[in-house]
Amino acid sequence: MNEDEPSPLHTKYFVDHVRARTEPSPNIETGTRASAICLMGNVAYWTGRKLKWDAKTWTFPGDAEANKYLFRAYRKPWDLVKFS
Repeated sequence: MNEDEPSPLHTKYFVDHVRARTEPSPNIETGTRASAICLMGNVAYWTGRKLKWDAKTWTFPGDAEANKYLFRAYRKPWDLVKFS
């Protein structure tokens, strides 16, 4: 494994923790929140304006245009997955 390539190292780190049944650091919540921040920046860029974010509902309240970027149509057979 080339140690200059981060993806294989991240994968190994994750698999090692799964095998050991331990929680990696950062955990899934940290990763989710970090990804959400990037998504919010992209949506603000795409809409061309400032947005308000509701951390409880994970939506842009009252902003249908911005909210349409939060989900996309899934390919089959993954379209059977439903999120509430």
